[in-house]
Amino acid sequence: MIILPVLLAIAAQAGGDEDTLTPAREGLLRCTSPDPARKTCSSLTSFTIRPDGSFEAEVTGIGGPAGIQVHYRMPGKIVGGAACFVHRTDTLASATFTKPNARLAQSLQETLRRDLAAAMAPLNGRQRCYRDQIDNAVLIARTTLDGVAQPDLDRPVRWVAPGDGYKVE
Repeated sequence: MIILPVLLAIAAQAGGDEDTLTPAREGLLRCTSPDPARKTCSSLTSFTIRPDGSFEAEVTGIGGPAGIQVHYRMPGKIVGGAACFVHRTDTLASATFTKPNARLAQSLQETLRRDLAAAMAPLNGRQRCYRDQIDNAVLIARTTLDGVAQPDLDRPVRWVAPGDGYKVE
């Protein structure tokens, strides 16, 4: 399964007309900071991509201490081949938090939601874009904020099939 994502990424770079979400169009999930040996990711994202280049991302990520996960949706758009979205704190108002094999109290979920919104507040209204590039045989999501490169936000990514067994941890 490793070869297909790499070939798709190369095609996206070479083709010019392709976008960084080409693998998502094939039904693959975006695994951020993958650990292939453990089949874990810091986040897993599925995409619903529309013909006009807009998309909805459904994200599951590490959302707090002790294995708590955050789940949220955010809209975006393909801009010049990059996947872009504008940070909105109100997007996080509907975020939910879960923990495998445990129920989280509503009060804890509200606290986590407030904490997440506060942490993301400096990004509110800013456009974040990423484009996948191969760097030393590793697929890296190159990130910009309002068009300015942000190397500290670059992360390795891997496109995985839903049945590959990857999970957020």
